Amino acid sequence: MLSAHRQRVLYRYGLRHADRIIVQTHHQQNMLREHFGLIGDVLPMPCEDTVQDRQVIKGRSSDSSSVLWIGRFAEQKRLEWLLDVAERLPQYRFDVVGGPNSPSAYATALQTRGRTIANVVLHGPLARSELGRLYQGAICLCSTAGYEGFPNTFLEAWSYGLPVISSVDPDGIIAQFGLGRVATSVDGLVREIDTLARSPELWDRISTAAREYYAANHTLDRSMGRFESLFQDVVRRFGLGYGRVRPSTTS
Repeated sequence: MLSAHRQRVLYRYGLRHADRIIVQTHHQQNMLREHFGLIGDVLPMPCEDTVQDRQVIKGRSSDSSSVLWIGRFAEQKRLEWLLDVAERLPQYRFDVVGGPNSPSAYATALQTRGRTIANVVLHGPLARSELGRLYQGAICLCSTAGYEGFPNTFLEAWSYGLPVISSVDPDGIIAQFGLGRVATSVDGLVREIDTLARSPELWDRISTAAREYYAANHTLDRSMGRFESLFQDVVRRFGLGYGRVRPSTTS
């Protein structure tokens, strides 16, 4: 496994020697320009649509009682915030998917604490094929991260019409398109989750907006054509086999 220093060196080398750089958000584009003096192309990331039955999306708000959290047990992700929320909302179940990339005292403390909270279920890492039932049965996907790029879990949730309640809002799209709610504190997360769970009309409105946003921007049919055009431009400019396109993320 590469050391952190080697990863940074290779990352910078890749950026400097790429003919085009793909970024996920305008925020990443601005950081790339500010810190490296380079220009990135903002392209919506593709996300495969795995929902076979659209009827599972409708009417779930009245039956759902779980909050879904997916991520690494790392300080950046702030799972402790979710555990704080769970203790204050004992009427809801909190499904936690994921684990640490490597053992640490921080991750062990989270796992130990999570097992003591009656309404928290620690599922461990799951394959994407196993997540469908959790997305379909949830009130929302909750993100407690301190910072993010553009999480794939957001796209997966929106493909199911599932609202996202998050402490970060990539490029402000959650607020702009009504795809969920943004809360920057534990108190705010508690309030937004409880409000969403208690209002079927609000849930249905956000669910519809989430599904429409995903369908308009992130399905394979919508997004892959943009990638193809960029790749073809590189090939035309530099010759087949010589174009180098490197995706760039900040998370």
